[in-house]
Order: sequence, then C-alpha cells, then structure tokens
Amino acid sequence: SAWNERRRIITSNLMTTMTGSYVERATKKFMKTKVFPVFDEAVVSNTSTKMKALFRPLGFNMVLQACFGKELSSLQDPFWIEFHKQQTQNISFKTQGAILYSFGDNALSIYLQRLFTGDDMRNAFNSLIDLIDEFSKTNRNNVVLDGNDDDDAKKPRLFEDYVEQCLHGSGGQLTRRHLLGDMMTMFSAATDTTAVALSFSLLLAAKYPHIQQELYEELVAAFDDDVANIELKSKGITKIPKLRAFVQESLRIHPPTTAVGFREIVERGLFIEDGDRKFELGVGTFVLANAIGINMNPKH
Repeated sequence: SAWNERRRIITSNLMTTMTGSYVERATKKFMKTKVFPVFDEAVVSNTSTKMKALFRPLGFNMVLQACFGKELSSLQDPFWIEFHKQQTQNISFKTQGAILYSFGDNALSIYLQRLFTGDDMRNAFNSLIDLIDEFSKTNRNNVVLDGNDDDDAKKPRLFEDYVEQCLHGSGGQLTRRHLLGDMMTMFSAATDTTAVALSFSLLLAAKYPHIQQELYEELVAAFDDDVANIELKSKGITKIPKLRAFVQESLRIHPPTTAVGFREIVERGLFIEDGDRKFELGVGTFVLANAIGINMNPKH
C-alpha cells in the first residue's frame, strides 16, 4: 500500500541519519546539558524526580533533531510541554477507541467509536500536526554545530528529504500535512520506548544495590569517571560487558513494547509448526511477535 511505502521511506531515511555516532553524540549532549542538572538539583534538595519527566524528552529530542535540525531548550521547553499535553490527550482517545473496539468488529462498535472518540481523536491528532508544523518553520531551537561535530551531524535533515522524495512523486495526492502525520509515527515510537527502557533499568539497579555498585565501578574504570570520555563507537562498548548484560536483561524482563515486528506477508504464505499443530499464514496476513511472551519462555 501507499502507506507501507511511505513507512519504508521514513525508516530508511531515519536509519541513514541516526547513525551510531549521531545517537551517541545527541544522547551525551542531552543527558549532560538537560537531564543531569535537573537530577543533581533534585539530589541536593532531597526531592523526588519522576523518571518519565527526565527520559520521555530524550527520545523525542533525538528524532526532533534528526527530522528538523532542532532540539529542546530544556526539559521544560514550551514546545515539548504542549506536545506532551496534546499527545497524552490523543493517547487517551485512542485507548477509549480500543476499549470500544474490544466489544467486537461490528456496526454497533464502529458507531460507538465514532460517537465517543471520532471527532475528538481527529481534532487532537490535527492539533499535534499543527504544533509540529509551526515549530518546524521557526528559527527557534536550531541545533548549533560545534567544531567537534563530524560529517554525520551535517547530513540533510530527514523530514526535508522525505518531503522531497514523496511530494514530487505523489501527483499532488500528498501534502506536507500528510507527511507530518506520517512523521508522528517516529515521534511516538521514540518517546515512550526510550523512557520505559531507561526507567526500568534504573529501577532494577536501585532494587539490587550490589549490582549497581559493580556497574558503577566498571564505568569508572572504563572511562576514568568522566562522562566526556564515554565513546562507545571506538570499542568503548567492549569495556563495559557487565553493563551490556544488565541492560539486555532489563530489556528482556521489561521490554518497552509487548509486541514487535508488525509486518504484512506480501509474497508467499508461511507455515508455523507447534508440536502436532500446524498453522498457515497466507498472503495479506499481518504478523506480530509476542516479545514479552518469548522473553519469559524458558525455551528461549
């Protein structure tokens, strides 16, 4: 379908822009300048800090920079606060729609969805698109490249490449708003997954302080107790085997998403065997993998 093709373009452009060095650089800068000061202040004042407030903007900022060459000014950036507010409202409408859909795929269920969430959901989504469109056209929050930035940081912006690739070949059927709507997929995908993964990792570290101490000592030994020295792409990742194992185990126990691999079978059917049972997945079938089920299955 047209949407599948546009999604392929989004993903390929995103992977081209968000190289390992880009992700590492953007994450280090955001953590050092935006997250650590807030965390340090909370420690000094002995006040609690919600992990969601610290980490949800991290993934969002990474995609924002890749898409538009912009970044959040702080964790309290007015654009982010308004986006978060509207996105939460939009998710609420989607949840209501999903609950109503659980009553069955029938005329009554569809009518109730439209009655209770239809206009509200569309209006909320359109408001998000308006917000992103307005922000992308301003000169606020532009990323300033320093002398240490390599060529990866100067690659063309993802969204402009996407517009160029899709609008000109659509025969006038697509508009910038259509493509901004597509881009919302990336913002949504990056925001909560990053926050959930980091939050559960810190929760497990707090629950097992002896492991936390081992991880701390490993990091200090690997990078001389200086965040600026952390550079994973230059074999730095090989210096922290305990942290790698810890993060992988955290993701196994608490995966950011319960299902992965949403794909359509387009060429030929598949057969899946489970003991004496055999299942056929024909062309046109949409497939999801139960990530948390696989992670918790002793066989795997």
